[in-house]
Amino acid sequence: MAGAVLQTGARVGAHCVVNTGAIVEHDVVLVRDHTAVGARATVGMGAVVVRDVAEGIQVRGVRAR
Repeated sequence: MAGAVLQTGARVGAHCVVNTGAIVEHDVVLVRDHTAVGARATVGMGAVVVRDVAEGIQVRGVRAR
């Protein structure tokens, strides 16, 4: 989408949408279908997101919390 940034080595799986203004840093892997990460949310390095992340929230860890 418009203004989205995908850095070197980022991988986007089937059915994933990188929306307007999103930033996907280097070596990130997006694979989970039907899971949303809200605006201004931050997902920590190595985190595994298994459910939606609300707007403005920071999550980290395996089972991101």
